[in-house]
Amino acid sequence: MKRFRGFTCIVGILLLLLASCTSRSGGTLENKDKTIELTTKEHVMKAMKTAPPVENTFIVIKAHTIVQPESMSYLDGQFSLITQEDYQKIKAQYGDIVNPSNKGHIVALKHIQRKALIAEDRASQKKLAELIEMSSKRLCPVIKITTTEVRVTELTYQKNKVFLSGDVGKHYLVSKIEVLKDNYIL
Repeated sequence: MKRFRGFTCIVGILLLLLASCTSRSGGTLENKDKTIELTTKEHVMKAMKTAPPVENTFIVIKAHTIVQPESMSYLDGQFSLITQEDYQKIKAQYGDIVNPSNKGHIVALKHIQRKALIAEDRASQKKLAELIEMSSKRLCPVIKITTTEVRVTELTYQKNKVFLSGDVGKHYLVSKIEVLKDNYIL
């Protein structure tokens, strides 16, 4: 019986660590026709869908959680991505694009998209956490992802209104995500 309790404790700790790999922990997300509403212990975020869902294949260049500012910690992560198609075209034209002294590096930087992501469901949130963990190990996975662009219309953090301006208020709701390759050699 003691071995079972110890195993249960270890599994519980692992699940807690996995959940903490994204910025957001807990909360509920209501996905309505043209809006979404995300409620956590400290946040209430309302956003309007501004574009239909889009599916694309990306190479994840960098991914991390959002812990600062805390008012943005409802996000599941900030990702720097380049479409696989753009990467392959630039690589074919310029060769080595990783070396900063190569012109292809500058061209590739202009094609990198930075996206603040919110998972629509727990499965997507777990995938995003896995990708953040892979990025911390300097891996560049290839993903196929379906996102819907949303614009924050209302945000409260600890019952105080927060105003987001410009692209800071543009997020992407992730409804489907699949890892096609664990590490793409750049």
